[in-house]
Amino acid sequence: MASQLTTWALALVLAVVLPRYLGPRAVGQLQLATTVWTIVFSVVAFGSEMMLTKEIARRPQQAARLLCTVIFLRIIFFVGGCLAVSLYIGAVTADSVQVSLFVILGMAQPLLLTANVLQAALQGFQRMQSIAVATVISKSLYTLMALLAVIAGFNVEWVAVATVIGNAAHLCALAVCLFPVVRANWRWGFSIRTARWSIVASAPFLASALLVIAYQETSVIVIAMVLDAQAVGWFSVARTLTATLLFIPAILMTAVYPAAAKRHLEGAQVLPALAARSVRLMLLCAMPIALGVAVTAEPMVSLLYGEKFLPSGAVLMVLGLSLIATYQTIVLAFLLAAVDRQATWVTIQAVALPVKILLDLALVWSCQNFLENGAVGAAVSIAVSEVAIAVAGMRLLPKGTLSRADAGYGARVVFAAVTMAAAVWLVRDASLLFAVLAGVVVYIGMVAVMRAADPEDVALMKSVISRTASRASLRRRVGE
Repeated sequence: MASQLTTWALALVLAVVLPRYLGPRAVGQLQLATTVWTIVFSVVAFGSEMMLTKEIARRPQQAARLLCTVIFLRIIFFVGGCLAVSLYIGAVTADSVQVSLFVILGMAQPLLLTANVLQAALQGFQRMQSIAVATVISKSLYTLMALLAVIAGFNVEWVAVATVIGNAAHLCALAVCLFPVVRANWRWGFSIRTARWSIVASAPFLASALLVIAYQETSVIVIAMVLDAQAVGWFSVARTLTATLLFIPAILMTAVYPAAAKRHLEGAQVLPALAARSVRLMLLCAMPIALGVAVTAEPMVSLLYGEKFLPSGAVLMVLGLSLIATYQTIVLAFLLAAVDRQATWVTIQAVALPVKILLDLALVWSCQNFLENGAVGAAVSIAVSEVAIAVAGMRLLPKGTLSRADAGYGARVVFAAVTMAAAVWLVRDASLLFAVLAGVVVYIGMVAVMRAADPEDVALMKSVISRTASRASLRRRVGE
């Protein structure tokens, strides 16, 4: 948990500082290059990370052969990825800075592809503490170098260089952690048979990864295609800020998922009760966060980034509201996976992806022409897609999972959150910090008065926090 909080804090620092120094255009150029390489990475990695973790956990003696084979395959596929990026650069209008960013971040990909394999192996060996240490070291180094670069007045290309150095540090740290584990049985080698088997075994994971990455990143590609890098920058800072708020459902479901999956395997009907409680708890957390972000979006953007990013305020407002649905989709994805219905969830994502792309194209163009802010269109597309996926996921829950009592609970939570939002709106121009504190006090008070928090739901959250902290403490002791 400590490592998660550390990396979250480092990401938040960069999300605040880098845009203010670089400006929207440079941020947009960096984001576009990052997005394109992220999509290429997901293809080049061919879904092998999950396969490696599973197979090494089952047959650790095969780790060396699998590692060598997968790394070799990734390097071969990377050559094709470079060709694809070159074709993309040739097809769009890219200035010298944009091309430089593509090249520099491309240099980071072999490091990232190899480090990803080593991390998957460490997960298979259940050396999570080693992964946490390596991640904190590399993230800290990258954050320090990126901050020094922009504060010293260097351009965005030096931030990309910091990314390369951070990835190199991550690879070295992971290698140092993994070598003692595999040293006794290490053998260099490559097998055509193992390579063919690895590709086939990884195919289901590749399909799922491509859907997730495409769903997350197509908005950036569409904005860059329809508008320009500056609009990408406006969209990027708002999306990054909202992304820092997604750790709450992730922590909850990371703690609940293993127990739910085990009970389902034993034949217990865990989904109805757990789903109802999780949906209620996420609504209790999401409503104040979403409405709080929405009503403070414009002054927050102005305070953090200055006038150059004012169009990001409207984008942040819409993305903030979308968190209500996003929290639920994260929970539903974990719950359905726990009861072996992940294929159905993947189908929902596959149907949603082309619809979202069409929405991106239509709404970015429309919002640019009618609101002079096309980035808002991409945010609206995300919000609509998240709501649709959440509704579809709810319909997959067993009949009777959510009752009228849950509807009444939801209404009380919504009323408490709306009251909080009104209070924050009244004082937001005086002081943003005071507005946040006022919102916390009003929401807690309204929840208590209206009895909007189910005692069992609160007990579940306390249990999750306690379990997560205990697990982190145990990992530290094991590492020692």
